[in-house]
Amino acid sequence: MINLAVQLAGAANFQRVHKDKDEVQVVLTLPEEPSKLCEVLPEQGPYCAKLGATESVFIRIAREARFRLVIVTPFIDRMGAEWIVSMFRLTEGKTVERILILRDYHSAKAALAGIAGELDRLQVRMFDYYIRHEGRRLPFETFHAKFVLGDDTQAYIGSANMLASSLEVALEVGVRLKGRSVLDIKRLVDAMLEVAVHIVRGRTNLTR
Repeated sequence: MINLAVQLAGAANFQRVHKDKDEVQVVLTLPEEPSKLCEVLPEQGPYCAKLGATESVFIRIAREARFRLVIVTPFIDRMGAEWIVSMFRLTEGKTVERILILRDYHSAKAALAGIAGELDRLQVRMFDYYIRHEGRRLPFETFHAKFVLGDDTQAYIGSANMLASSLEVALEVGVRLKGRSVLDIKRLVDAMLEVAVHIVRGRTNLTR
């Protein structure tokens, strides 16, 4: 009986402290109202209550970042730029490295113009992952992925661009990951930073 009591106590403790290797949450931006999808989605049952909102998940990742916040976006407009800077502001008061990886800096310059001063004040490091290649089917190498990385413990991966349409109009779907799998995203970000061009306001640093 003593052995059984010890085993039961151990099982109870395991249930209390054990967590799965990864935590995954489905994240949505719902279409602008009126929406046919929004009319029928509640019919799917209680599962809907578990869905997260894209904006709230981005805010959570930014607030909980302790040493690095990375935003990776191929497309950006003025509203998306404001969204980006608001996320970086949430890290103020902490020793957090702030990084923005863009698809084509020259195409994004107009959208970034309104927040350039804030990016400088927050010491955001910008990188351009748009590399020209000769002799290949597409004469450039770039990305279409969208994600937000907080430290090496939490990340968003999904369809949301930093665009007004992704904030308010279109259906966007992604996941928030927390756990060991985020290390794979961290390694990918580190590799992207190795090959991307570091952008310094007023000039491009071509040293990699």
